[in-house]
Amino acid sequence: NRYYSMKSLLLITAMIILNNCASVRSPEGGPLDEIPPTLLGTSPELLINIEPEQKITIRFSEYLKESSLKNSLHVYPMHAGEIRYEFRGDKIDVWLPKNLKNETTYTLIIDTGLADEHGIKIEKDLSIPFTTGSTFASSKIEGHVYGNIDRGNVLLWRGILNHDEMLDKDPDYIANLINNSYIFDYLPIDEFSILAI
Repeated sequence: NRYYSMKSLLLITAMIILNNCASVRSPEGGPLDEIPPTLLGTSPELLINIEPEQKITIRFSEYLKESSLKNSLHVYPMHAGEIRYEFRGDKIDVWLPKNLKNETTYTLIIDTGLADEHGIKIEKDLSIPFTTGSTFASSKIEGHVYGNIDRGNVLLWRGILNHDEMLDKDPDYIANLINNSYIFDYLPIDEFSILAI
């Protein structure tokens, strides 16, 4: 019967077309992601008159790798205590320490361990200042460490300390060396002791 032959032919043709449309292959994509995440901002935008344990939200340009947050968030001066955080894709909610002093500028540092979801790390530490007062401290110490150093840290103590005192006391601030250079921002006006390790 011609009718059934034609119907069978159409059915076979349709199956071949559908089979070709549903073929399994790797998805085509663009170039490999080599751009690290960038800081877009915070909420609140201006971090003044901050309260102990207040929540702030940090926004990035892309999704982050959750495991990279574990040891990448620090608050200086270090006496402030521990922070809590919650990962939300391209955002981090941070609850600031409870031991914040009045009229003091702090810095939330996000170090170079932070990476996007593809493992691309930020190239230098990010500094987010916040203060329990109405204005930020604005002093700065920066410099260069000479020698054959691939990676290292610079430790900073408030006040004049001798070498033994520095070894016995936790530093107030820590900075990563990037290309043998360091910078401490948002410092109070004071004298400091410094040590590169």
